[in-house]
Amino acid sequence: MVNTYILVVRQITLTLNRIDNTETPLDKVKTLPDHVKASLDKAEASLDKVQASLDNVKAPLDNVQASLDNVKASLDKVKAPLDNVKASLDKAEASLDNVQASLDNVKAPLDKNLPTANVYMYLDAT
Repeated sequence: MVNTYILVVRQITLTLNRIDNTETPLDKVKTLPDHVKASLDKAEASLDKVQASLDNVKAPLDNVQASLDNVKASLDKVKAPLDNVKASLDKAEASLDNVQASLDNVKAPLDKNLPTANVYMYLDAT
């Protein structure tokens, strides 16, 4: 019974819609290009807004990139002298190591050949 009632209500609704609807299927087809054009116009307007937003974001990003490029160039200028200083310090350290090794070579035979007491007496005499 309920199913029958639902079917009757649907049939009545469809019939009323047909009576109230004065637009024929041919009229709907004729207005379709207008609907399509309106949708395309809305899509184009949205695309223009998105493009404008992208342009607003792109300009500051380009400025940041230019600033970073300037900073990198400045750091590259500073880095070269620092590399030279490091190389010089490495050479100085190697030279000091060589001097220390030479002093150790001179001291070793002296430590073997001179008694400790004589060294102190020699130092006291001067």
